[in-house]
Amino acid sequence: MLTFGPLSLDEDAGRLWFGELTAPLRPKSFAVLRELVRCRGRLVTKAELFRTCWPGTTVSQTVLRVCIREIRAALAAQPNGAVSVESVGRRGYRLVTHESAVEPRVHPLIGRDRELAMLRRALARADTGLAQVVFIAGEPGMGKTTLLDHFVEDVRTTSRTRVASGRCVELLGTSEPYLPILDLLARLCTDDGNEGVLATLDRQAPSWVVQMPGVADAQRAESLRRRVSSPNRDRILRELGDAFEALAADRTLIVVLEDLHWSDSSSVHALAYLAQRIRTARLLVVGSYRPADLLRGGHPLHAVTQALLAHRRASVIPLVSLTLPDTESYLARRFAGQPVDPTLGREIHARSRGNPLFMTATVDYLLERRILAAPEGRWQLAAPLDGVVPESVRHLALRQLEGLAAAERRVLDAASVVGADFAVATVAAATGLGPDDVEDVCATLTTRNELVVPAGTAIWPDGTLSARYMFRHILYREVLEQELRPTSRRRLHRAVAERLEAAWNGRADEIAAELAIHFGAADDPERAIRHHVAAAARARSRFADAEVIVHLRAALERIAQLPDGRDRSRTELECLLDLGGALVATRGAASDEGLDVYRRALLLADALDLPQARFHAQSAFYTFDLMRGELRRARERAEDLLVTAARLPMPFFRFVGHVSLGSALFNIGELDGARRNLEQAHAMWRPEFPVLALDPSVACRALIGFTALLQADPSGVRWIHDALEHAAAINSPYNLSYARELAAQYHAHAGDRALALEHATQAAALATEHGFIVHAAVVDVVRGWALRDVDLLRRGIAEYEASGQLVATSFFRALLVEVLLDLDRVPEALAELAVARGFVERSGEQRHVPELHRLEGECLRRSGPDAGGRAKEVAGCLRRAVSLARERGARLWEQRATAALALLVPESI
Repeated sequence: MLTFGPLSLDEDAGRLWFGELTAPLRPKSFAVLRELVRCRGRLVTKAELFRTCWPGTTVSQTVLRVCIREIRAALAAQPNGAVSVESVGRRGYRLVTHESAVEPRVHPLIGRDRELAMLRRALARADTGLAQVVFIAGEPGMGKTTLLDHFVEDVRTTSRTRVASGRCVELLGTSEPYLPILDLLARLCTDDGNEGVLATLDRQAPSWVVQMPGVADAQRAESLRRRVSSPNRDRILRELGDAFEALAADRTLIVVLEDLHWSDSSSVHALAYLAQRIRTARLLVVGSYRPADLLRGGHPLHAVTQALLAHRRASVIPLVSLTLPDTESYLARRFAGQPVDPTLGREIHARSRGNPLFMTATVDYLLERRILAAPEGRWQLAAPLDGVVPESVRHLALRQLEGLAAAERRVLDAASVVGADFAVATVAAATGLGPDDVEDVCATLTTRNELVVPAGTAIWPDGTLSARYMFRHILYREVLEQELRPTSRRRLHRAVAERLEAAWNGRADEIAAELAIHFGAADDPERAIRHHVAAAARARSRFADAEVIVHLRAALERIAQLPDGRDRSRTELECLLDLGGALVATRGAASDEGLDVYRRALLLADALDLPQARFHAQSAFYTFDLMRGELRRARERAEDLLVTAARLPMPFFRFVGHVSLGSALFNIGELDGARRNLEQAHAMWRPEFPVLALDPSVACRALIGFTALLQADPSGVRWIHDALEHAAAINSPYNLSYARELAAQYHAHAGDRALALEHATQAAALATEHGFIVHAAVVDVVRGWALRDVDLLRRGIAEYEASGQLVATSFFRALLVEVLLDLDRVPEALAELAVARGFVERSGEQRHVPELHRLEGECLRRSGPDAGGRAKEVAGCLRRAVSLARERGARLWEQRATAALALLVPESI
């Protein structure tokens, strides 16, 4: 029988007694309590509890938390609450009584009361059904993780709130789409004992379950793949929102995403989607990031956080440096209230500059070296700090690492190559040690100096079950890796990559981003290229164009390391063509960046004598000229495309050629020729034709609609609806955004403000969600016209032109002139007409010229008190509009100009 205060533990019967009363405990909870009683009053680390209560088994920290929660519930029933379990930071637990002389319980956080209170208030609002998004912003070492750990630990031990945590991983410039979200969903499933979470995800988010290896068995994964045979980005995000709403239905859900400054663009967009969509749910999303990293690297999270804060869809908790009183409070807690030299706090604060990590690491170092001691009962420095305390965390980390045993340093060196979060099996492969030996080292490190902490379990497709650990702070990992010799670093990366590749044999594409990094660092360009290309394909399947670009650029850098030859050129050409498509989607079809890519692709296609690849590059040059407003040259390129297409066996190329020529002719104003080519192309189209980044089948349908509208043919609107339906059917967010944008333009041509605004609003949502900057600019133009908002209209035109695109700007400026006239701002309208005419002369864009003449006549009619004397000049403008419209067969412009001409007083003209 073990006793502690009023408690008694019957080890034989496995029962907890309070005098004559008993409290039920599950066997594992009883085992944890027994260990705490045996070590009464002393800190028992989590590693000790795992080793003692789960010998030979790897379990997650959540399992231990559940046991602690059950023990606390049982102790709460004791008379007067005389015994309690105290959490000691991230380290472990201590059993205490009110009468014991052990270290008194104090707040485990120093200087963060305000921030912790803000998190608790956000949780309280989430508990009422008002979804909350909170960002914790702080530079390295400021205690973001410590604050989150304390908050989450407190929540888990005092409520039934469900917590899902994910961590973003630094992948040296490349990224795996949705990695932190997949991580937190997988952990949530693993931590859930009754599979309720997995069942919810099966129903609400099957597209996510199939992407989580080890969570769903092969049979379930195959069944889900059949259910979601062709997922798209819209569905993926919708499912994620549905899943979080369902998981938060019965109890509050906290979603924690750490280190968002390393997040991929897709995860950032998913976070923005959740913040904008979910407003009434018992959901709290907390993310941490380093502000400087966002600004320095132009990370997409910066724009997202600013937008969410501006629209009050999120709040931010900035972590500032600790004050001198905070440092003194830390020292008082650290030394259990014993006397401290009053100069010590000032010395430590001056050296750490208020950075919590610097402060605690400095004190640890001084204590280990006995530079900080209490020889006469008062803690003080035994020697001056100058030249002893490191000036940076790097130096601190290096000095802490000096005392490691050879095996410990060997394990940590390998772990630093794997990443901030590493599996024992990976490190074992890199070091040549057995997995048990590596795990023993990690457990020792966890117990002694907290360089690493347990992080759950890894399950690989080859059946490997391995404990996972993570570095206590990322800076330790960085210092370790930087200290490696180049040859050692390459060797370790190669060993890690080959072990992972073997473990994921047949499914390596699921970790392609990670493999690409390791093989690249191992100086193995061929395998690095292969995995970068696979990672790009995986990102493309998730409609994550930003990640596609990152991986393909990395692949091209590695390709430059290969010896010259036909194989190298073919690989480079394939990467360039895929990269060009992603650049079109994200930068616009007229970007210089995309043009450079296609210029190189065209050279390679000619050198390799690959006519299909040449056609692909040629069409990109045509698109570039068209979008830049070089319409005469675009027409010539379209005619060349048809010549090339005639030599190719597949009808798809002739289809693209006719769409290209039809589009050029439409913008030049040759409506009959445009419609003839476009209808010929539509007749050639087949469902099996490939879908391109900027798909010609969508453009073809929409442009027939535009041409019909200008010809006063009522079938135009049917063609626009057809374009929208086709874009939705091909599961391409970019093309659906494009079709919505074109529909908005169509109704603006027709003068229907309500329908134009409806389609523009839908296009704006897609463009904002996916980062389609050109589409966003165009819909701002249409929205500005529909709302008669001159500033919005001007901004849209400026952003459109800033992207390098100019085609259709005569139409956009005509819309601006209309609004200016509505507002009686005639001089500004005349100035915009002059700009439009200049563009028409340079570009040859004639499709809107009759309307420009009509608007000029309207401006002259309203120009000043002697407007009546300008009637003949006004009539001349309108007659020119009628004549040019008839010449081009543009019945819509002819009708408008004729109607305006009829309103003039006959005698005056």
